[in-house]
Amino acid sequence: MLLLMDSKEIQLLRICSILRRLSTMPRLVMRNCSEAMPMASELNNYTDPNFVENMQQNEMHMHEVAAAEPVIKHHCHCMHRCKQAASVLESEPIQHTAQMQEVVNNMQAAAAEVKVEADAVSQGVQELAETCGAAASDASEQLANVAQKVEQTEQKIFPRRRNGLD
Repeated sequence: MLLLMDSKEIQLLRICSILRRLSTMPRLVMRNCSEAMPMASELNNYTDPNFVENMQQNEMHMHEVAAAEPVIKHHCHCMHRCKQAASVLESEPIQHTAQMQEVVNNMQAAAAEVKVEADAVSQGVQELAETCGAAASDASEQLANVAQKVEQTEQKIFPRRRNGLD
């Protein structure tokens, strides 16, 4: 049991033991200074001249720990959630992620090639649409010109009558 205690706890146990021995001694024996002096000397060896300072520091540390308690609880909660997630990380699909990276890279390369081809086809379709649009515009202009010429020809052949007197 003493192996698990720190030196301060061991000193405190020894002091208690000495005090217990002193309290059990009859008063007559206490008058015998030869026995009491070594015990007092031993007690002096265990006294700490910085006791008050150490107690203040311990009190300060206790307040720091108490102030940090919510953060510590939050970290514990996060660690618990990480522990729960560990089973997912150890699952077979996750274990094969590194191997699947090559497949994903190949798929990305194939998608890039398809995109290049699709862009080329899209450019071709756009050019075809522009050509068809230009042809339709030209045809429309030519039909408008033909319609105008037909109308002019009809007017020459069949002039309009004025006031019905002609």
